[in-house]
Amino acid sequence: MANRGEGLEKYVLDRMRADGFLLMGKTDPPVRVLRYLPNNQFKGVYLQEGPLDLTGPADGYHCEIEVKDCKGMRWYFTKLRAHQYERMKNLHADGSLSGLALRLRGASANDDFVFFVPSAEVIRVKEAGAKSLHLNLLSQMESEGRAVRHEYRRTGDVKLFLEKIKEGLDVPVE
Repeated sequence: MANRGEGLEKYVLDRMRADGFLLMGKTDPPVRVLRYLPNNQFKGVYLQEGPLDLTGPADGYHCEIEVKDCKGMRWYFTKLRAHQYERMKNLHADGSLSGLALRLRGASANDDFVFFVPSAEVIRVKEAGAKSLHLNLLSQMESEGRAVRHEYRRTGDVKLFLEKIKEGLDVPVE
C-alpha cells in the first residue's frame, strides 16, 4: 500500500481551494495498520474500497476527482482500478461531478502538464477501446473543449474543469 501521488493530490486540492472550492477534501478508505515504521509511516491494508481521491461539494453538486501521476507522456487505463472506473460511471449516471486529474511529464520541464478530464470523456475513450491516454489525444481533447490543461505548478482555472464536467452531464454514456 503506497500513495506515490500524494504531492499531486495536494496540488490539485490546493488549486480547487484557491478557486473557491474550500470544502473539497482528501478521502481515504479505512485502513488496518499491520506494522508501524519509522518516520510516521506504516504498513497496512485497505479494509474496503473508498471514494475517489478528492471529494466535496462544488457549485451545488457532489464532486469526486481521481488523481493520477504519470512519469511519461502516456497513461494506461490499467492504472485505473476497476472500482474507481465503476465509481466514475456511477457518479456520472447520478448527475454528480467527477473526473480524472492526470499529470503527464515529458523529457523537459516544459512538458509537465495536469489534464483535467471529465468522467464522461474517460468513459467514452475507454469504452471506445483505447488502452491509454496519450499527450496527443489529451491535447486534441483540449482543443475540442473536452478537457482542460494546466501547466504543473502554475495557476489555472479549475472552475473551467468543473464547467466541462457539467457540460458532460447532459451526454449519456453507455
